Amino acid sequence: MINAILLITILTAAGFDYIFRKVPNYLTFTAIMIGTSMAFLQGGFASLSASTAGLFLGIALLSVPYAKGGIGAGDVKLLGAIGAIKGPWFIFVTFLAAAIIGGIMAVFRMAFILKGSDMRILAQSVRTVYYTGTFSDIEVPEYARKERLPYAVAISAGAVVALILEMR
Repeated sequence: MINAILLITILTAAGFDYIFRKVPNYLTFTAIMIGTSMAFLQGGFASLSASTAGLFLGIALLSVPYAKGGIGAGDVKLLGAIGAIKGPWFIFVTFLAAAIIGGIMAVFRMAFILKGSDMRILAQSVRTVYYTGTFSDIEVPEYARKERLPYAVAISAGAVVALILEMR
């Protein structure tokens, strides 16, 4: 039952974020309430504390990228909701898988957005960063900076990976 709630939550969030670039509050807050309530009903205060720990860990893991403007608040709340549903260990695996998947998505997104000459400039910038070790040398065109990656898709895919690993 809890896995079904998780799947409904992540599929809905991924769809909303992909289409509208927004994860609705009613989805994340409802998932948080259901996750914590079911944890309490199934295992009392011990399960409720694990659910709450997952909620706070999920929020904490994405609060720095949110503060830097890299992701939206809906993504932070989504990872917290997943933590409320499945707990802290699940969140940790989800976070790691989402980071890898999100990085791959970003590389492909940039490859499709950048024009040929800009791609060469970016490749030269990355090469310079590799040799100098400073990220301030990366040149990304302004039109590419305005592109937003639907990170809830990466978070949802990371949750699916974590769910598959959990079932093994």
